[in-house]
Amino acid sequence: MSTRIVYIAPDGTEHTRLPKMYNQVTPIHMGNYLSLGWTTRTEEVVIPNTDPEAISPALAAKELAFVTELVKYSNDFAIDVFNLPEININTLKTAAIAAGATQQQLTTMSSNLMALTFDIMAETDKPWSVAWAALKERIPTYLVELSGTI
Repeated sequence: MSTRIVYIAPDGTEHTRLPKMYNQVTPIHMGNYLSLGWTTRTEEVVIPNTDPEAISPALAAKELAFVTELVKYSNDFAIDVFNLPEININTLKTAAIAAGATQQQLTTMSSNLMALTFDIMAETDKPWSVAWAALKERIPTYLVELSGTI
């Protein structure tokens, strides 16, 4: 459970951070807020459910599209996706190079997968490292769902 400080003005209004000015005149900062009659309280912050089963349908669709593209490119280059050391763009790219993919094919594959990566990042509002860690846990489920195409 995480906590945050709530700043309470003399008139009782609550703020999650100190405003720059108090009464439209007095500068307010960490060094003087108590002397100006402000108080604080600590409140618990509820962190949203990060259970993989509880992802939004929009995120699930975007992740499925990403995994579908991974499977499509592995099929295009006759790569057994299950024999990759790790399922990700770099290992797929390395395997595609070994399979004789052209630079144009590699560029197209990387561009398409990165576009889907950005969609996932936008949907999760998290950096790729965080979104990828969660997606990696769900890839086997998506692969089972796509098993008819592998």
